[in-house]
Amino acid sequence: MGTVWSATAAVCLGAFGAMLALAAVVEPKLGIDADREDATAVARGFQRSLSRGEGDAALSVLAEDVVIFEHGGVERSRSEYASHHLGADMAFLAHLETEIVHQRVFAGDDLVILASETRQHGTYRGAEIDRVTTETLVLEKGAQGWRISHIHWSGD
Repeated sequence: MGTVWSATAAVCLGAFGAMLALAAVVEPKLGIDADREDATAVARGFQRSLSRGEGDAALSVLAEDVVIFEHGGVERSRSEYASHHLGADMAFLAHLETEIVHQRVFAGDDLVILASETRQHGTYRGAEIDRVTTETLVLEKGAQGWRISHIHWSGD
């Protein structure tokens, strides 16, 4: 019985330790509020640039090796996004109002994750749009400041 208890306790303690380590990375900590705000400002600037058709500004905050998941597709770099979906995304978003319904910010030392639920509405190419979307942005802080290293967009 002692061996089974020891093995079970070891597994439970290991799982608990892993959860604590993960929480230390992604949950807000004292002293990083300014970083959270800076990263969130970069994310909002990116979104604003897309909706205003400011492609160069939007691209300037993407990491060169950004990975973008968009409705089942993937783009694996800033240049790939610029040559494929950037123009279409800007054209679409220019016709919509986007409202953040819910947003959660997870922050670590040099990593911020923004998980957002939004409602978009407007008219695009004669069609009325009213949809709920989700967006996850991962921002990493490096020598050039905060850069978006991953985007995951999905919606109905």
